[in-house]
Order: sequence, then C-alpha cells, then structure tokens
Amino acid sequence: MEQPKCTAVTIKTKTRCKRNATHAGHTFCYQHAPAAAVGVVAAEPPPPRLPNQVEIAAAPPQLSRAEAAQRLLRAHPPSDLNSARTIRRISARIVRGPRVKDTTGGAIYIYSLSTEPGMNYWKVGMTSRTADKRLKEWASQHREAKVIKHADYRVDKHVKYVESLIHLYLDHCRMYRYPLEKGSAKFRSYWKTTGELIDDKQVPGDRLVAKNKHTEWFYASLHEIKRVVEGLIRQA
Repeated sequence: MEQPKCTAVTIKTKTRCKRNATHAGHTFCYQHAPAAAVGVVAAEPPPPRLPNQVEIAAAPPQLSRAEAAQRLLRAHPPSDLNSARTIRRISARIVRGPRVKDTTGGAIYIYSLSTEPGMNYWKVGMTSRTADKRLKEWASQHREAKVIKHADYRVDKHVKYVESLIHLYLDHCRMYRYPLEKGSAKFRSYWKTTGELIDDKQVPGDRLVAKNKHTEWFYASLHEIKRVVEGLIRQA
C-alpha cells in the first residue's frame, strides 16, 4: 500500500509537500505536524547553512494592488455616507494606482472665502507648485472676497492621484458651485450627488449669469475635511 503524502503546502514553492505523512493521523509529515497541532501549518525548513555562507535577509513580500487597496481601506475607511458605487470607485482607483507618468509632487490645499463665514464651504485642490502661488491665482478670480487658507500639505509624488482619492472619499459632501458672474464671490451651490440646491436663501433668483461651475468644493466640518486629507496623504 502506497504511503500517503503530507497535505501541507510549502511557502517557498507553493506546492504540496513531498514527504510521507507519518504524523497527525497520516495527514502531515514530521516537519509540518507540530505546527498543524496548534492550527498553523509551518513552512518548509530553511536549507542548512554552509560554512562561511553570508546570511541574506529575506525581502518582505510585495503586496498586490488589490491587497494594497484592502490595506488602505482598512486603515482609512471611507465614510458610510458615501454610496456603494462610490465605495467601489474608491477601491478601483486604489487598485489602478497612480499613472506611470504621474510622478509629480506638489501640494494639497484647503481654503474658504471671507464672504462665507461659518458656512462650512471648503475648496480642496492640488497644485504642482506651492499652495501660496495657486491661492494667489484663485484670489484674482474671487475679486469680491478674500481667500483664506486653512491648510496646505506637501506631497512628494503622485499628487494628482492623492487628490483624486481625496475627492472620492469626500464625494458624499461634494458640491458644484455656479458663480453669478465672472469673478463673483456669490454662488448657487448644489449637491453633486443629487443636484439639489443646498441653501435657497444663499442667493435669490433662478437664473445664473455664469455658466462655468466650480467642482472641487465640499460642505462639511473643517475637522472632517482635514481628517480625510491628512489620513490619505499618510497612507497613499
């Protein structure tokens, strides 16, 4: 009668162990049986070290993109207020990763307008230059209001990728803002997900003079905005 073989799978070759199963009810070999007894199947023992052989530390296993996505989602889970579709888009974006040519660093910045105190309207954007230079350009567009910077974060590389993740994580509170005229600091603001007007008392009237829209604005507490931005910059 042929001797049964060990049922353990070795880590080194990812193949079935070739030793005879002499232990644990003829299920494991003498090398794997001790670990199997406590619920952990051991790997193949390392080969004997030769005299004067230099010991080389094993490199850590490389995570696949899917595993990296799951690690990031566990370390920094998106808000439950996001839709299931948005959660899937977040996971897919992490799996896809940054573009090969997207190695540029830059800054992520957060600002609000002086004409909207206490309204929790925050602009979250990115630039490949310094945040201060970009905010000066925004100040020239918001002629009727002062741009107030609340934070800026240096990103060494993949700044576009980091910004896209931040915007996806904040999708549940994203809004589209339509200025009443070019350079105006008065807007009509709508929820991005539903298209509903956020505050009908903000600006009276139904017609908009300006047709362009500002899409990188979010309606939440500054604490929540910073929590998402800082968490993703650390993890991404």
